[in-house]
Amino acid sequence: MDAIFIIAVALTFLLVIAAAAAIFFVVSIALDIWRFRQRKTPRYETKNYD
Repeated sequence: MDAIFIIAVALTFLLVIAAAAAIFFVVSIALDIWRFRQRKTPRYETKNYD
């Protein structure tokens, strides 16, 4: 029974990491799209422009 519990914990840990990576990936893509759309405005009018 201990081995099954350890495997279950490991799988849950991997799922949490995968979910966090997926969320980070989606957020980074969304920020890239938002920055690309913001680029239509002049640079001096856009806040937080890097």
